[in-house]
Amino acid sequence: MPARPLVVGDSVRGKTKQYLNKKGIIESVDGKTYNIQWEGSSVSVACSKHAFDLWVEGDVRAPRGSGS
Repeated sequence: MPARPLVVGDSVRGKTKQYLNKKGIIESVDGKTYNIQWEGSSVSVACSKHAFDLWVEGDVRAPRGSGS
């Protein structure tokens, strides 16, 4: 079952060397691009949805028992 699409304000976690296990917040979604503010960085990083799917994972904690 696919997770819901990530939206502005959601927390994410990096999966590549540069951002491995770093936390980020989605600042904006513009068409096929996510802009992510990574911890320790003062600028947001633009990322295509294709690349985002490859190197970022959602870090949203769903309440227990929320699966249907």
